[in-house]
Amino acid sequence: MPDAAPHGGGLPVPSVDGPDLADLNLVLAHLKQADALKARAEKHLRAAGAPLVTFAVGIELLLWCRKHSLSPLDFVERCVTTFEVEGSDVLLAAAYAMERDGIASPFDAVHLAEAMHRRARLVTADDRLLRSKYPTLAY
Repeated sequence: MPDAAPHGGGLPVPSVDGPDLADLNLVLAHLKQADALKARAEKHLRAAGAPLVTFAVGIELLLWCRKHSLSPLDFVERCVTTFEVEGSDVLLAAAYAMERDGIASPFDAVHLAEAMHRRARLVTADDRLLRSKYPTLAY
C-alpha cells in the first residue's frame, strides 16, 4: 500500500521509485523547432536525461498532430529517437496509418495498429475501417 499521506482527499500518493514520465508539453518543447518552453526542456533533458513517454502521451501526440495538421509520422519518429516510448511500435504504425493510409482518427489508427501487431482483427461496425487494408471483422 502507498506510504505517503493522502492529498486533496483522494488516494494516498505512493513513494517515487519508478522512472520519471514525460508530459506532452515536454515532448513538444523538445520536438518543435520553436516553443516557449524549449530552452527549459532542453536544459532538463541535459541534466536529468529523457523521461519515459507513456502510451497515453503517445496518443496525445497523435491527437495534437491531427489538430495542427502536422505529420504524425514525423513527430512520432523523432519522439522515439530521443525518448523511450511505451508501445512505440504500435504508435509508429498508428502514425503511418493516419498519414499514409488516410485513417483520420488517432484512436481508430491505434486500434488498427494494435490489432495488426497482435496478428488479430479489429472487430468493428465502422465501414471506413472495414474497407481499410487493416485486419478487421464486421459485427
